[in-house]
Amino acid sequence: MKQSHHIPHFALACAAICAAASIDHANAKDRGAANPYFEDLSEQPASKSVGDADVNAKSVIRCTADKRWCAELLTNADTIGFTMNLFDGRSRDDADSIRKNIASYTVSEDSGDSAYDRSSTEIWPQIIRQPVGDPVDEGTEPRETIIIGLLSGQSSMYSGGGAQVTTLNLYRVNGDPFTNAGLENVLNVPWNGSIMIRACFSEEDLTLRKGVCHDLYDFTAELTLAKSHNSPLLPQLIYQTKAVATPGTSRRSNDNSTGVQLTDKDILPQTDLRCSYRRLLTYNPTTQRYEFDRPGPDCSDYTMP
Repeated sequence: MKQSHHIPHFALACAAICAAASIDHANAKDRGAANPYFEDLSEQPASKSVGDADVNAKSVIRCTADKRWCAELLTNADTIGFTMNLFDGRSRDDADSIRKNIASYTVSEDSGDSAYDRSSTEIWPQIIRQPVGDPVDEGTEPRETIIIGLLSGQSSMYSGGGAQVTTLNLYRVNGDPFTNAGLENVLNVPWNGSIMIRACFSEEDLTLRKGVCHDLYDFTAELTLAKSHNSPLLPQLIYQTKAVATPGTSRRSNDNSTGVQLTDKDILPQTDLRCSYRRLLTYNPTTQRYEFDRPGPDCSDYTMP
């Protein structure tokens, strides 16, 4: 029987998604002089001016603790899309009119296929910093290769349920950040998802499913540094996912309202072992992308709205 849809309340789902993905902060505590490490990007007061940008533009800024690396997400109310600016936050004066811009990246944003589709973009609140050698000149600071990210979210509401999923997009600074640099997209992976689908259409369904009238599909992911770190350009990463279905016997690609009586065990959440996996990511300088050590499974049941 085909599953139908209605508009649900998503406050709890959104809260779960915002907290879903995590980073191994122990890496930052054990950083060495030349070892890569994760660091928080803390939100900063918005720019007082956006230069030549439209007056309707809105700015969100996140910086490292030392302000050496700051990322600004600039959106315009009159256009679909955004620009991410990377800059040195230490070079800004009190009037917020002077700063050392390092790189920019402009992306179009999908507005969705219907009135119930929404998309969003946020700065990933982490940065990966990797020292790349001694200072070029005496008295200057060591150079670093960095990886920053954007979280691209998409949500859909429909009769009897809805979905909210997020993709993590990572970028490296390509070129000399002290002269003319660009941002190079190196990885796009599913980051989290929360999907709810109606499964009861009659009193009989309500009884057979023991009152559990929605199928829930939750997906979370995390990135950590690989212990080896043995890459001359960018650090190796571990990508770990976890997928959970409720009831545990439900699969989104199947018809779960077939008149079968569920047991007390059936209605409990259950980890989907197929979509709970671990992969080693290594940067390939030829493709200029991070690549999996082996392909991941198709988990679109959890990662597509």
